[in-house]
Amino acid sequence: MKIALQSIWMGIVISIGLMMVAAFGHLPAVAGALLQEVVDLLAILSALRALSLHRRLRRTEVTTAALAH
Repeated sequence: MKIALQSIWMGIVISIGLMMVAAFGHLPAVAGALLQEVVDLLAILSALRALSLHRRLRRTEVTTAALAH
């Protein structure tokens, strides 16, 4: 949950920053749209860290259980 929330907030903060830049006319609409897709991709990839962490923890549990027997 913590990783998911970090990813969400990271995406929001970056998006707001890009909106501020665009609001002052320093970012064309097409570039802004493309950058928003990049931000979304980064947020998704960041959220996938939770899956990686889950797999590592599960592997550790299996190893620990095997050693206990």
